[in-house]
Amino acid sequence: MGRTANSLRARQKRRLKLTAAMILLLFSALLCRLYYLQILCHTSLEEAAVSQYEVAVEGLDTRGMIFDRNLMPMTGGTSQYTYILENSRMDAGAQKLLSSVSARKISVSLRREGRYAAYRTQIFDRTVNRRLQEDYHAYVLCTAARYSDSQIACHLVGYLNEAEKKGVSGLEKACETTLAAQEKTMVLWADSSGGLLTGIAPKTEGSSESGLREEDGNVVTTLDSGLQRACETALSRRNASGAVLVSDVESGQILAWASSPVFNPNTVADYLEEEGDCLVDKCIQGMYAPGSVFKIVVAAAALESGIIDPQQRYECSGEEVTGGIPIHCSLGPEGGHGAVNLEEAVAVSCNCYFAALGERLGSGRILDMAERLGLGSLVFSRFTEELPGSIPDAESLGQWDISNLSVGQGTLQVTPAQIHRMISIVAGGGRQSRLTVIMPDGGENGYSGTYDAKQILPADTAAALEEMLSAVMTEGTGRNSRRTVQAWGKTGTAETVRDGEETCDCWFSGWCDAGGGRLAVTVLIEDGISGSASALPVYDEIAEYVQARQLEVE
Repeated sequence: MGRTANSLRARQKRRLKLTAAMILLLFSALLCRLYYLQILCHTSLEEAAVSQYEVAVEGLDTRGMIFDRNLMPMTGGTSQYTYILENSRMDAGAQKLLSSVSARKISVSLRREGRYAAYRTQIFDRTVNRRLQEDYHAYVLCTAARYSDSQIACHLVGYLNEAEKKGVSGLEKACETTLAAQEKTMVLWADSSGGLLTGIAPKTEGSSESGLREEDGNVVTTLDSGLQRACETALSRRNASGAVLVSDVESGQILAWASSPVFNPNTVADYLEEEGDCLVDKCIQGMYAPGSVFKIVVAAAALESGIIDPQQRYECSGEEVTGGIPIHCSLGPEGGHGAVNLEEAVAVSCNCYFAALGERLGSGRILDMAERLGLGSLVFSRFTEELPGSIPDAESLGQWDISNLSVGQGTLQVTPAQIHRMISIVAGGGRQSRLTVIMPDGGENGYSGTYDAKQILPADTAAALEEMLSAVMTEGTGRNSRRTVQAWGKTGTAETVRDGEETCDCWFSGWCDAGGGRLAVTVLIEDGISGSASALPVYDEIAEYVQARQLEVE
């Protein structure tokens, strides 16, 4: 009996030990599991849980910014309001409220695609804002707008592909890699059912660089916003289609880059459906006959060739017949300009003199000089949309063609940027400082804004041309300029056919003193009267602005 009781107690002890061991084992496994979940997998599980209540918004303007030379924002400087609503809450009332502030639907990428819609406006109305929030649970974001509806330098800045938010033209395209480096994603919060929580601030994911250099995701241009607006105003005041370029002669830095008509980069799709040329950057994409501005090239070729005595006089009767075809001096008095030398012929823009001079020079000398002065070649390396213009083949030109070429007509086609580079060389004493629109960054990205000037023309040739262009402004076609500072330049009028009608493209290209330096200015006006009547007044307005501001380039 006693032995049986002892055996029973022994078995009970073994069961208790086994049970305790199993409990300890299970508890240890539970602790290990908790350690795995709470410590080792904490971050990933937390992210997985939170992601169920996040709404990622991609496509809002989070690109790098574009600034002018004074660090004034050219993009991102205007407030905009973005309303994000659930599609299920959208009705006629919501649409009416959004329409009242000119909000337009935009393309942004929202997690839970199809559930939400985004609308954007630059107009803030307190009542509309409150009703959209209270009645429709709209999530409201106040952010910097990429562009203003009256965007400054819209052609140079360019615009984005709305769907992909990638640059399509201008600096947006040329500096895509730089500007895209700043892109971020904004994250909003939602409840378990997907409703947006308007009381919680959004968070931003992505790059947080904020420097002003290109490697920091931003672009600082050489433009001066005040001068840029003055140029745009000078064009719009006259309802003119054309282009204006202004640069510092010594550094080659572009201070203004205006093309007209302008466009609103917030509504690019509207222009794509039209037949107009609002999206064409006429500074680098417009190709025109240079008219009498090309006489600078012919005069330079004559000076270097030594084929004529610049003081020798030619008798202009108002008509020069070449190959049986007459060329007239439409700007001269009845009976022609009379006896003129080279300087006087440049000043009064005597077609007959230059037609005869062109015959003596020959097409080879003229076109060689045109190429030396940069006509027919690209001015900038950044812009893939820039056009090179067109210079005819010397061997294809007959006698009449040479005379026609000598007065800037025929198959020769140039861009305003090429004419601007040419006049900058003359203004620089024959030296060319490479034109640039990006401020120097030390060259770390290969885009240094400073270049060694290259001697294109002999200094004495440039000095002689300078005397001639001064005479234009004092005694010739530019004498009616309202200038109040010393100026040099050449007017030009090129006959052309546009939309089936005969018209004129009108030029002025020259420079003026400013702040101890020289500013080169080139103006092209489409469908004008003449260079002196249509382009010169635009130059005058710009020169007056420069003097009033005493603009000085550092």
